[in-house]
Amino acid sequence: MAAKKGFTLIELLVVVAIIGILASVGIYSFSNFTEAGKKSATIANWNQASNYIKNIFGQCQLKGNIGTIVLSPTAGSINCSDVGDKTSVNNIADTFKKYFLEIGFKNPYNPSATGDSIIIRAGSGGAIGALRLDETQCPAGAVAGNNTYTKARMSLWYKTHDEEQIAIFEMGSWCR
Repeated sequence: MAAKKGFTLIELLVVVAIIGILASVGIYSFSNFTEAGKKSATIANWNQASNYIKNIFGQCQLKGNIGTIVLSPTAGSINCSDVGDKTSVNNIADTFKKYFLEIGFKNPYNPSATGDSIIIRAGSGGAIGALRLDETQCPAGAVAGNNTYTKARMSLWYKTHDEEQIAIFEMGSWCR
């Protein structure tokens, strides 16, 4: 009788099952790593934008809240003497949005996204991984010069697959 060469069906099935288990564990781990990387990149964008806004508002304060600071020739400039009503805060937020898009901010969850999928200008919600620049009311009692507009300050949000964060910025005496 000749000796059999090869594997039995049971041996092959056991090997396939083991490979399947290892592959499913690897895919699950890989997806967790990619989600963590996207979250970290979103938070890094938010930190960079927050620090830049703080820096610009600090420069305005050093200038005595007068004059302008040019972010870039195409994005525009920040008027340091803006009074902090909703209109001026929204104009400043628009300028920052243009600047951040110009320097190449991307949505880590959707790298091919453009415009409002990278930086949302106002409203609630937004795409995961996008930053959101918005105006928010000052604490009760703060009103602009002629009491026409409620004074406002600027907020910067980020949203990831499992958390949201906000930073609030004000320049000079916006809420005082």
